[in-house]
Amino acid sequence: MKMTIQRLFAIALLIGVSTAYAQDEASTEKEQMHAEHEFHRGEMKAKMKMHHKQRVKDHLSSLDKNDDGKVDLQEYLSSAEERFNKMDVNGDNFVTSDEAREAHQHMREKHRSERKKRQEKRQEKRNKIEKELNNDSD
Repeated sequence: MKMTIQRLFAIALLIGVSTAYAQDEASTEKEQMHAEHEFHRGEMKAKMKMHHKQRVKDHLSSLDKNDDGKVDLQEYLSSAEERFNKMDVNGDNFVTSDEAREAHQHMREKHRSERKKRQEKRQEKRNKIEKELNNDSD
């Protein structure tokens, strides 16, 4: 009887230790995954900031017709006039609400298409990373 109690106690102790070890290992893995996520999140924020700065720089460069590094009023107005002329479909130097609505719809469709392409590209990158992570864990 004494031997059975000792065996049961030893088994219970082993089960408790192995459970605690498994929980500790899972906790460490979660902490590591969280740290990696935060690291990648920080990288993404930095990339987004750089991307935004580059887009602003590109936009200003597209307006700067004489390449002096600055956009003067004439260059700015020239760009506005180009946009106006694109909206003025019939060329009567007036933009009606129908023309403005049509131009706006065209712009929205263009932006949707561009956004969809960016989303697909990001998803491809995510899938590639996930595939690499799955291969590493095997």
